[in-house]
Amino acid sequence: MPITLWLFMGVAFGVAFAIVARRQKRSRQTVFAAGLLITALIYLGFGLAGGANVNWLVTETLGVGIYGVFALLGLRYSLWWLVFGWAIHPAWDAGLHLLGEAEAFVPMWYVVACIGFDLIVVASILEIVNEEYWMNISKRLQQILLAILALNLMSTWLHYTDNALFLNEYPGPDWFTPIGVLATVIVMTPIGLLGYWLYIRSSFWLAYLLLGAYSITSVSSPGHYLFPMVTPMSLKMHGLIWLDAVSGLSLIGFLIWSCAVMQEWRSPKMIN
Repeated sequence: MPITLWLFMGVAFGVAFAIVARRQKRSRQTVFAAGLLITALIYLGFGLAGGANVNWLVTETLGVGIYGVFALLGLRYSLWWLVFGWAIHPAWDAGLHLLGEAEAFVPMWYVVACIGFDLIVVASILEIVNEEYWMNISKRLQQILLAILALNLMSTWLHYTDNALFLNEYPGPDWFTPIGVLATVIVMTPIGLLGYWLYIRSSFWLAYLLLGAYSITSVSSPGHYLFPMVTPMSLKMHGLIWLDAVSGLSLIGFLIWSCAVMQEWRSPKMIN
């Protein structure tokens, strides 16, 4: 089963979960918090069922504690704690379970699907935050940016994960490593999310800076074509590269439109 299908399977489940959670208007925060804790518990369950060693089980238990704290803070204080918890979970998925010894007991399809699931949940919670903090005409622009950012998150995680798994089939510099490729997207994802948060808080210039930096993750993908191909790339690889490039260009286009055309930075702050 191709990696693309695994990712979109996770996306489908993420959409279903988000719909169910959003319908529980009085307890949706609880549903999102419980989901974050359960995702960590599932990995611990895989380790117990697969006979993982004690050190690995301790690591998974630590993960349960970490995401349990984010879930509790999200329930007690702000949805932004849940946004952050869900946003860093793909790093836990990929960094710990995609390339490490977890391959022995965690199926790869689940890890990739979980990345897609996590990103959809992040987008859904950000939309709720957007609704709660903004009740003015600029809401439409924020929704557009949220959609573009979600597309960028999806395309970069899809492309970079595929690149890490099939590194030898992608043209690139010799110093590229699977861990380095994944580390790039893991580091850049919070930068993009922070840029969006600053944008909805009307800190436009800093938001433009961070979102512009994040867009490099996507628009740089066609750089693969600058290096000689060892073997012909598949249609999937070409598609992932250009999906990433188009996503990044759409983000840059929005930033130029917001800054030069709409000049949102001239508007007074309207924060609740």
